[in-house]
Amino acid sequence: MKNKIAVISDIHSNHTALKISLDIILQSNVNICIILGDLLTYGSYPNEVIKSLLEFKKKIKCIFIKGNHDQFYFDIANGSNFIKYKMPDFVKESILWNQNRLKYNLYETFNWYDFFIIDNIYFAHANAFIYPDWTYMNSCEDIKKCAKSLHTKKINVGIFGHTHRNKRHIISDNFNICTIYSENTFNFNNNKQLILNSGSIGQPRNSSLNFMMIEYNNEKLEYKDFAIKVDYGDMIMQIENTDLTPNAKENLKSYWNTND
Repeated sequence: MKNKIAVISDIHSNHTALKISLDIILQSNVNICIILGDLLTYGSYPNEVIKSLLEFKKKIKCIFIKGNHDQFYFDIANGSNFIKYKMPDFVKESILWNQNRLKYNLYETFNWYDFFIIDNIYFAHANAFIYPDWTYMNSCEDIKKCAKSLHTKKINVGIFGHTHRNKRHIISDNFNICTIYSENTFNFNNNKQLILNSGSIGQPRNSSLNFMMIEYNNEKLEYKDFAIKVDYGDMIMQIENTDLTPNAKENLKSYWNTND
C-alpha cells in the first residue's frame, strides 16, 4: 500500500499561490500535508494565508514545521529580539509590516514541530541539523554534511525548503559524492541518501513556484513537482498597493521582475 504526502514550503504571505496549491492537493487524495514553514513575510496577505490554512487542516491532516521566518514572529510575540542574524532592511520592514497586520498569534495558531519523521523520510525547513540551524543546502559540502546527519538517524531521505529552489541531490560512496538526481524514484534499500527541496510557493528565486507530492511504500519512493502558475504582474501589483517604503517595494518586486 502506498502512502501519499503533499509538501509545501515557504508560503510567505502569498495567498494567491497558496489557494491554487491547496485546491490541487484537495483533489489528489493525499494522506497528509507537510508544511515546511515560513508562512509569512515578503507577501501582502498574512491573515488570508492563516485563515486558508486553518480551513484546510480541517479537511486534511497537516504537520506544521517551524521555519526561520515563523521563529521571527514567535520571538516578536513573546517580546524577544527577532533579529538573530544580519538581514537586509527591506526584510525586517516586511516582517514588521506583516506582524502589524496579523490578527493571529502565529505560535498559538498551529501545533508546531522542529522537524517531523515519517517512516524513512525526514522533514524540516532547512536541513537535518539541530534546530534552529538555518544553513542553506546550496553547496555540495553542506548537502553531504546533511546526508551524514540523516545517516546517523538511520534515514535515507530528507525533504527541505528554505532555499526557494526546487532541487534534488543523491549522495553516495560513503558521503563523498554528491550529484544532481534526475530520476523521480528512489529505492530505500541502498546505502545512498536522497536530499529533496520542494521549492517555494510564495516567492521565486530564479525558479518557478513549486510544491511536491510524494508516494512511497516500504521499498520505493516516487515524487513529482508541481509548478504553480500565477500572474507575476499581479504579484508586483499586490506589493505596490501596500504602504511599504519605496525601497522595500522595489526589493520585494525584484523577485518577480526577474522571473516570467
